[in-house]
Amino acid sequence: MRHWVSFVLSGIAHIRGHGRSGKPDTDEAWESKRLAEDFDAVVDAFGLCRPFVVGWSLGASHLMDILSYHPIDYVAGIVNIAGATYIYEEMATQLGTPLVLHLIHQIMLAPTVEEFQEAAAEFIDGCCRTLPYELYIIFVYHIVGDP
Repeated sequence: MRHWVSFVLSGIAHIRGHGRSGKPDTDEAWESKRLAEDFDAVVDAFGLCRPFVVGWSLGASHLMDILSYHPIDYVAGIVNIAGATYIYEEMATQLGTPLVLHLIHQIMLAPTVEEFQEAAAEFIDGCCRTLPYELYIIFVYHIVGDP
């Protein structure tokens, strides 16, 4: 009998603007359809058929991009881990400190990749100042790492 792990292909695909993925600077490059096409490229490159898709944090919001442009049976299932696709202002003020809320605003409106990266690094620092340095670097890399 084959072990279930033999049926699993596990991997991480950095979404646009994160990790080793490109960091486009046009509005058109960030349209929902473009993000769904990025997912298609990963599916095609690995020859996947009906994959389970896991989205964590911001990545969970991209599950909707995928599902919006494909039939429901395109994926076998989705897993949304700590993803909030929408937070209204009152909820945000209850969930975040003034520093974190300010930095989120800077991240969302950053006009350049460099300003986005700086704000994101400050955001991580503001959220978790007591992390071991090695773990902090991992978080920074996965959010703002250069391609």
